Amino acid sequence: MMRPVDEADLLALWEAGEARPAVDRALLLLDAASPEAGIDALARLTVGERDAALLEIRERLFGARLVGVSHCPACGTETEQSFSVDDVRVPEPVAHPRFVSVESSGRTTRYRLPDSEDLASIAGSADVHAARIRLVERCLMRDGDPPSGMLALDDAELEYIAGRMADSDPQADVVIAVTCPSCSEQWSESFDILSFLWTELDAWASRVLDDVHRLASAYGWSESDILAMTSSRREAYLSRIGA
Repeated sequence: MMRPVDEADLLALWEAGEARPAVDRALLLLDAASPEAGIDALARLTVGERDAALLEIRERLFGARLVGVSHCPACGTETEQSFSVDDVRVPEPVAHPRFVSVESSGRTTRYRLPDSEDLASIAGSADVHAARIRLVERCLMRDGDPPSGMLALDDAELEYIAGRMADSDPQADVVIAVTCPSCSEQWSESFDILSFLWTELDAWASRVLDDVHRLASAYGWSESDILAMTSSRREAYLSRIGA
């Protein structure tokens, strides 16, 4: 059960995550909502499990309706997309597999599904191919010492393994369909809940800081006093400043 996060805590979370990489931002959000779980356990959630939890956090913070903007690849028209959290929430399977088995050259190899620590290990990598190999290598289930050196995998094998992982953890790779209102071009885009939510959080923090600045300047109140107010009372005071 996720606990409520008040505005003061959310603002502190945003400040802590501003200079942090995306994986750390996700863990900050998860830890704020479920501190009893422990940061190590949260880091070991599969990417799909993590993203499902982030969707729930987003719904609790900003509601079920999401609005995004895309640009048509054919005519360049800016297209607004409006959809709900349920539209991008994958139904949870009865039994969530944490491992996949891959048959190759008469041998079965087992992989675990990637988690936040795996994503952190390849963050910022300029070589996409090498990063994908590293990710697969980290997820390889092997007895004894972990593998050293890159796996001898060609692009087709990498695609196959990545596809098996995506099939087993579908919330980690959500795609939405978009249609251009001007030219009727149709295309698909990946939906990244972490990027989407942090962009919203950034905009929210900017609005809150502006409100705090205006009220503190007008009345001399502290930030903590202002954040402790209900949003309706804060808006009532703000309307009087602008009157």
